[in-house]
Amino acid sequence: MGAPTYFIYPHGCSASRPGCLSLRSLKNLSLTFSRLSEESIKALLDSCSSLRSFTYEAGIRAYDGHHDPWDGTDHFRLIHAVDHLKRHGGTLESLHLNLRRRGNWPDVSDPYSRALVSFRQFRVRKHLFLNLDEFHTMFWERSIEGDCQLLVDLLLPSLESLHLAGHIVDDLPRLEKSLLGLMAASLEGEFPKLREVRWSGFEEVRQARAIRTAFASKGVDFDYGYWPVTESTLGDGGQTPLANCMDPMLDLEDFDI
Repeated sequence: MGAPTYFIYPHGCSASRPGCLSLRSLKNLSLTFSRLSEESIKALLDSCSSLRSFTYEAGIRAYDGHHDPWDGTDHFRLIHAVDHLKRHGGTLESLHLNLRRRGNWPDVSDPYSRALVSFRQFRVRKHLFLNLDEFHTMFWERSIEGDCQLLVDLLLPSLESLHLAGHIVDDLPRLEKSLLGLMAASLEGEFPKLREVRWSGFEEVRQARAIRTAFASKGVDFDYGYWPVTESTLGDGGQTPLANCMDPMLDLEDFDI
């Protein structure tokens, strides 16, 4: 028999101290209703050696009387997660990054606000979930003429399923061009394993029929999807927990998997 596969599903995390974890055998990690800084997400991912799946759902910022609950400056960005996941690029098969409740990053002059990301350096990716609220900045950085290449440049050719959630309003026509560009690349054989594409049912694209028909000609199922976020189990109205839940690893200095 091979080595056992471990699963960890922490819920409601708000911090993780660097250097206190060793999760060498962990293969599947899921964090829901959580709120981690870049330092914390780096420490957590660095403590693992070969993840196969990683799920992360951001929770709303805890109310402390000083910050707006939708102030996202305490939370890591999409580019941070991608950078720190690279160490698992040879094993990671499924990635679910739901940052819909992370909040806003008001300083558009921040260098990360216009950072372009790509998953092409991940060699084994099969499933990817992203919320396209993060893509506003990618549209800012690109010209409209380059919209058809946005998803093509972002995704790994071995991808099998792509789920896109979010609320992008005025950029929806640009998303349509990106989907059509992905479809065209698929027809040319660039994504031979792609079988499923989902977009949020809360914002219907105008060219849905054309997109669905074009994808279907290549054996790809395009449709709408809904992904409700995980709620707090504390009856606190949906806020990320404070105080004794601030660092779930406080008593796990010697935790070793």
